[in-house]
Amino acid sequence: MMKHRKFVRNIYAVSVMYDAVLFIVMVSISGAVLLPALQSNIAIETSVETHREHVADEALNAFLVSRVDTFSYKVAGDIIDDAAGRIGIDNSSEGLYGSITNWLLAREQLHKTYATLLAENLGCQFRLPITVLGTNRFNIFTGDYDRHLEKETKSFFSSYLGDKYRFNLTAWWHPIKGIPFGGELYIGEHPPN
Repeated sequence: MMKHRKFVRNIYAVSVMYDAVLFIVMVSISGAVLLPALQSNIAIETSVETHREHVADEALNAFLVSRVDTFSYKVAGDIIDDAAGRIGIDNSSEGLYGSITNWLLAREQLHKTYATLLAENLGCQFRLPITVLGTNRFNIFTGDYDRHLEKETKSFFSSYLGDKYRFNLTAWWHPIKGIPFGGELYIGEHPPN
């Protein structure tokens, strides 16, 4: 015949179970007490700000790795257009003037990323810390490049972000520390103070 034995020799197991239930009840009560603090304006504002930073990071990353199929500009295009306008040539249409200037001055870059276009723009501006003839830009032939890059950038962010967000892209390159020599580009609305 079999002897009846106790299944568990530890008779204090009930106490451990009570301790676990008491711990769960205390955690629940502290959660209920702290719930209003977690739903305050500070917590909500922090959550919204974190979301906005995430959207900004995603938009900037998408911008830098996206490719532009066709990016075209005219070398010294703004200078030539201004000079033609001063002597009475209609430079607003794509007639004979537009065809000739495109044939002579137009440059087209295919399948480059926005990061590459932005780096090339900053690298070829040659802004100097002194002002000569009303500008501090030594390379005066890339104004049309700036204008087309600004237009493409605004188009990208408008389609990516929609009407929900506004943007400001500020890029600058100063290869010599402490000397404002290099390139700068500001696109979009200025951020609020």
